[in-house]
Amino acid sequence: MLEEYLPNMNLDKVFNLKELPDKLAQKRYDVLILDLLFPSGSSLDLLPDLCKEYPDLIVIIASGQSKIRVALNAMNAGANYYVVKDEGFESDLVVALRNADHQIRTRRNLERMISNIFDQSLYPMMVLKASDVGIEEVFRDFDHFPENLSNEDIFIEKIGLSLLVGIGQGAEYHTGIYQFPAAQSKSYSLIDFAFQLIDESATDPRLKTGYFHLVLFIPNSVKTLFPPINELESFYHDLTSTLNTASDLTGQHLAILKSDLFYELKEIARSRSKAQL
Repeated sequence: MLEEYLPNMNLDKVFNLKELPDKLAQKRYDVLILDLLFPSGSSLDLLPDLCKEYPDLIVIIASGQSKIRVALNAMNAGANYYVVKDEGFESDLVVALRNADHQIRTRRNLERMISNIFDQSLYPMMVLKASDVGIEEVFRDFDHFPENLSNEDIFIEKIGLSLLVGIGQGAEYHTGIYQFPAAQSKSYSLIDFAFQLIDESATDPRLKTGYFHLVLFIPNSVKTLFPPINELESFYHDLTSTLNTASDLTGQHLAILKSDLFYELKEIARSRSKAQL
């Protein structure tokens, strides 16, 4: 019946609940159609764990029971749709499947958009530190500064001054996450992760516990889609807990941290998108 109404769907079948977990583990499925009752028990007993393990799986429960209480129990267990096996079963099931197909297409479009928006290659990153001669560049993952930031020395001086003025108060130094305009650039803003590390290379004894900034350039075209800085606390914790000394600021380590950050950004965006679907 399903092949007749929805010929583009690839279908697999299982005939008892015990087979279901193994079948779902074999490949990614978009939709699961489940009878409510099997000889071995109710599918609702299994459903909460399945929905937790496969949160994107769309579940349709088919049942001969038309009581609202039963349908609500199925939805509370994690089902997306509840279809009664009566004279309208076939058409109702096809409607549910077409709605599920629309959800799947919407989700995939959102995933492509999220991947494009949070493509980490679009976000230059650098690390600065306070030294006895001023602000010093430690690392960058780009060859040339972005648009309107061609004078590198002036840029580093200005960003360094803005970070120190914005974060430091006299001899006190504040760590945390901050957002700034990017000097002369009209195309970028900056997110600054300010932290301290042991820096044995420092010549000034006061800087042996050094003051560092991991700076991420945020294109203003996507700034409104970027999560607020309070949602980046988890990454900040990972940053400060995985770095022990300034010698840990290697290109490889920072590349991993950047990948972790953008993984987290995509997860935040996915979570927001699901809440809006």
